[in-house]
Amino acid sequence: MSAYYKSIDGLRAIAVVGVILYHCGLATFSGGYTGVDVFFVISGYLIVSGIARDIDANSFSLKSYLVRRVRRIVPVLIGMLFVVSFASVFILLPEDLDFYGLSLLGASAFIPNVIFNKAFSYFTSSNSPVIHLWSIGVEVQFYVGISLFLVCLSKMKLLNRTLFLVVLLSLISFVSNIVLIENHQNPVFYYTPFRFWEFGLGAIVGLGMLPALRHKILENVLSFLGVILVLAPIFIYDTTWLFPGFAALAPCLGTAIILYCIESDAVLVRALRQPVLTLVGKASYSIYIWHWPIIFFYEYSLDRAMAANDIAILLVAIFAVGFASWYVIENPFYQQKNRPNSKPLIFGCLGSFAVLLLFGGGLVHFKGFPERLPPAALAVIDEAEYVEPSGCPENAPDIRERSRTDSYCVIGDQNASPSWALWGDSHARALSGPFSEMLLQNKESALLLGLHGCPALLDINVTHYLSGLCQTHNQNAYQRLLAQPGIRNVIMSSRYSLYLYDTATGGLAGQRKTINLMDGEGSRLTEQERITLFRKAYQETMQKVVSLGKNIYVMTPMPEAEFNIPEVLSRTFWRGGRDSDIKIPETDYLRLNEVVLEAMDAVAKKYPGKIHWISPHDAFCKDGACDVMADGHILYRDSNHPSSFAAHILLAPIARELQSPN
Repeated sequence: MSAYYKSIDGLRAIAVVGVILYHCGLATFSGGYTGVDVFFVISGYLIVSGIARDIDANSFSLKSYLVRRVRRIVPVLIGMLFVVSFASVFILLPEDLDFYGLSLLGASAFIPNVIFNKAFSYFTSSNSPVIHLWSIGVEVQFYVGISLFLVCLSKMKLLNRTLFLVVLLSLISFVSNIVLIENHQNPVFYYTPFRFWEFGLGAIVGLGMLPALRHKILENVLSFLGVILVLAPIFIYDTTWLFPGFAALAPCLGTAIILYCIESDAVLVRALRQPVLTLVGKASYSIYIWHWPIIFFYEYSLDRAMAANDIAILLVAIFAVGFASWYVIENPFYQQKNRPNSKPLIFGCLGSFAVLLLFGGGLVHFKGFPERLPPAALAVIDEAEYVEPSGCPENAPDIRERSRTDSYCVIGDQNASPSWALWGDSHARALSGPFSEMLLQNKESALLLGLHGCPALLDINVTHYLSGLCQTHNQNAYQRLLAQPGIRNVIMSSRYSLYLYDTATGGLAGQRKTINLMDGEGSRLTEQERITLFRKAYQETMQKVVSLGKNIYVMTPMPEAEFNIPEVLSRTFWRGGRDSDIKIPETDYLRLNEVVLEAMDAVAKKYPGKIHWISPHDAFCKDGACDVMADGHILYRDSNHPSSFAAHILLAPIARELQSPN
């Protein structure tokens, strides 16, 4: 192997290791997802320059090119999908198996990115063992699209315009990515047109746009800059960054710079040729294909958060399976790339995909075969999925628009002027259905001042809304309370600990979306700075709310788990266990909410008798543990949000207040 390809394999190794460590949930590598962008730039560099060179030499065959891509990509992919499909039937709950069927349809048609765009954000994730295939979909779509594009240019005698057109399309792609990222992050993240500029950067280097390097000092300086730009995001970025956007420019530009220096003798380029790195790089595709299903199924089967020994086990398993797949499947198939007869390969792949499509269609049609589970497990799933209607739209765009324009929804009796307000984040909205029913029964109504991912705090921002929507929403909410004296009662509920620490909002390892508190100027803060800001903002917010002279009800923190409670309960019942096997340690609750409870205690002492406290801890915790079920009903919708049954319990004091004579 030439030094040229060894260096590229070394770069691939860095990329795949970053992705794996990120998906294992290691906080140090919180930006490891940028490894995928490194792969995109490398692909653009190799594919475009290779096709253009072959066309120019009259040696390009579209059929041979596509067959080579099939040999490289498809056999390993099919092997993984068959193994995952078999395992899923015995491991996944019905809803997850149903969605896996849809994912399988997308993967078999090489459009998984399209499926996932409609389903969820990559950083929050649904329970899919093949979410990582979104990038394979983007790669394949690029491989096919760029080859047809270059062939068309050749037929039109415009091949000499390739560089100009690639630069133009890349600029359009990059600008679109920047303009749309804030309000349309999912399609910008998943769709190939918005990722084309990453491939384009590699293509621009590969097509020889830049002059050859002739000075060793410049080679070393540039390669050092490139390595820093690739490595730094792996350690600096996390899920609070708006990605791709401008943030993707650093790893992509860094990769392009390294590729520009790839044939040089620079120190860091030579370092990329180390045997360990090149070995991992050669097997990087197989390692990538297998890594997420291994992580997914391992953690899916746990009823706790992953520990250090779990990660060690996963890393051993990932590299063992990845190298075995490369040695047994990927390499043998690819080594036959020059065989003249490709029909057995093509028909074998088509037949395999036909089987996978039928299987995926069956999973979707039969809704994940719920009959596999006992009635107790199905009852937990059904109750957790039930959301008592509040009468207000629950789609995110509508909620954001209402928060931005101060056009809040009214719950309860629509013929009554609001005498109540429910203010907070998604924990407040989780109470809205049961609360709406109580209001309706008593012919009263309330303003629903709830915005997901935005705590009830004045003069703050959060990383979830970099546009400042959270600050705008809370100011609008407070002004409503100030301007409407008819609102005599205010309920406040927020998951404050979420915004102080890197606490997950959901998903599996490495797929957890974190939301951090920022100051009124939108500055990113350290954990200690966030705690300091929270204490100040909470005290000032409560001072202003108390001064309104209204009846104030504050929900203290809800106990939460490090796993999805309904799913773990369902799997426990599926295995023949009992609900008493699952508890939330009270010590975990107190440790996570120490700062929040201290702030609430300080406010309670400062304004004695002015605030009514509603305590989920007192309702659900005893003898050092917090229950997840009560009277045969589940208390949670996920890891932290109260179920409708739990909300009725928590709102019992409000119900009594509503029923009492004025």
